[in-house]
Amino acid sequence: MERIESANNRIIKLVTSLKMKKFRIKEGLFVAEGERLVKDGIKNITPEFLIVSESFSEKSFPYKTYEVPDSLFKKISETVTPQGIIGVFKTNIKNEKEIPFGNTLILNRLQDPGNLGTILRTAKACGFQNIILDNECVDVYNPKTVRSSMSACFSLDIFSSEDIIKTAIRLKQKGFTLAGTVLDKDAKNLYSTEYKSPVAFIIGNEGSGISEALKELCDIKIIIPMEEGIESLNASVAASVVMYEFLRREKYEN
Repeated sequence: MERIESANNRIIKLVTSLKMKKFRIKEGLFVAEGERLVKDGIKNITPEFLIVSESFSEKSFPYKTYEVPDSLFKKISETVTPQGIIGVFKTNIKNEKEIPFGNTLILNRLQDPGNLGTILRTAKACGFQNIILDNECVDVYNPKTVRSSMSACFSLDIFSSEDIIKTAIRLKQKGFTLAGTVLDKDAKNLYSTEYKSPVAFIIGNEGSGISEALKELCDIKIIIPMEEGIESLNASVAASVVMYEFLRREKYEN
């Protein structure tokens, strides 16, 4: 295990730079912090290296590991109460032209990293393996997204689309049913709508929903019924409701 004492060390500078999206893209790396998150990540992706604090109890890992003083670890940590371990992993965004059949989510212009992380976590729980992000979505490797995904970002198949309209058209041509969550009056009730599999559910921006161009491509527009006085649901809550209803029908209805 190599010891690092200085904040000017190249490894420390690298880890610090990965807090910013442009450097995550440039280096093709991202950071996961916390014992459970790092260990869950290791089950899916071999880390480039680990950093542990001097007081961290476990010191023996079969990967390149650096030890730093507690004071230095606190400086590079993203959390209020650091757990003493950071893992640096390669990003793993897949080619969106190779999306396989299967339960799929299309995320359109999501901006909140916590919402995205929660959606990833719920997608994993509900068996939605394919996650497609358009180029206006928050970075899937944002530290807050990684933490709130509770390791789901390591094991899901995540695709990035530079042109979400072309991607949606390609999915329709492959036989996917596009189902958009909207607040339109002509939308169908989530609980009484039939779907033809495979389905790609579209979840839109926290404030403005899915784009008009995507709406026009939807085979089905669905709405989650709500009591009067509530205009809309949080994006991650709406996604969770949709996915769990789909899971209930697929596995537990009969």
